[in-house]
Amino acid sequence: MAIKIQHGSVVYVVDTPEEAARLGALLDGAGVIDTVQAAADDSEVEFTWTPEIFRAFIDHLGEPQRKALVQLTKRGKATDAYLRETLGVSDNQALGGFLSGISKQALALGIPARAVFKCENYRNAGKRRSLYFIDNQFQQIAVLEKIDV
Repeated sequence: MAIKIQHGSVVYVVDTPEEAARLGALLDGAGVIDTVQAAADDSEVEFTWTPEIFRAFIDHLGEPQRKALVQLTKRGKATDAYLRETLGVSDNQALGGFLSGISKQALALGIPARAVFKCENYRNAGKRRSLYFIDNQFQQIAVLEKIDV
């Protein structure tokens, strides 16, 4: 998913929620973000989860990352505010660190980050918000393999 961030007349396009969070924090700190929008990428992630790959991935995660994935698996989706509260972090920059850890561990094992979760950014009452979605295949194998923290 490409994430577009408009700053004045310039549109930045980033590839990951982590990049968007970092850029958004930099630009929003100056009070100049006009819009943040996730551009839907219609292509499906080409990845098949197996119990072995799933377990290897989960074993590489820290407790906060597993906790975030448990919540996403149970709910299917969650807002940035809900995940911050669940993980006990104060802002989206800290949340981005946890989610970045998930993406980095996935990539280290050859798993596309989008095979785990996706992010949609939007504005609500002038504030940047994010909605995170668990991948359907990941959710199915997590339920079968009984993901826990």
